[in-house]
Amino acid sequence: MHDPSRQMVVVTWMVCAIGIALRLIQYFASPALWLDEIALVKGILAADLWPLISRPLPYDQVAPRGFLLLQKLAVLALGPTDFALRLVPFLCAIAALVIFTSLARRVLSPTGALVATTLFAASGPFIAFAGIVKQYSVDVFAAVALTWLAVDLLAPADASRRWWVAGTGAALLWISQPAVLVVAGV
Repeated sequence: MHDPSRQMVVVTWMVCAIGIALRLIQYFASPALWLDEIALVKGILAADLWPLISRPLPYDQVAPRGFLLLQKLAVLALGPTDFALRLVPFLCAIAALVIFTSLARRVLSPTGALVATTLFAASGPFIAFAGIVKQYSVDVFAAVALTWLAVDLLAPADASRRWWVAGTGAALLWISQPAVLVVAGV
């Protein structure tokens, strides 16, 4: 006999996989850059690493220093292509969806996790963020990861694991400005 709860878990992860496919399509569609993306790209490509993370960006752009560091490293490793510039946001969009699915399964009923994952996986803005050269999917990733870490802290743990969680949370603050608000909330 089939376990309905197990089937819900499988369906939830299938929905997550569909969400990943939608983000892959967005990433490989390589949409034209918006003006604010072009301004950010010019700042990333024109500056050396240290000035990029230590000085204000040109063209009135603002981005977290950790995000800029990751973007510059992607460009240095893969070249100044649109795909390299979109790689960090794309990977964060995928990671956010997977972590969200795991978080939903931890805190919700199987049906609730399926509904929540479906809404997250099919969210138009979250899909779009996967293909643009801005920090928005990094912000979503940081918010979801910080929430997952907060739930993890509620479970009994040894001191070394708590330090790891705190260190991970601090690193997420460096890649996302809104993460400060999430930390305050959790």
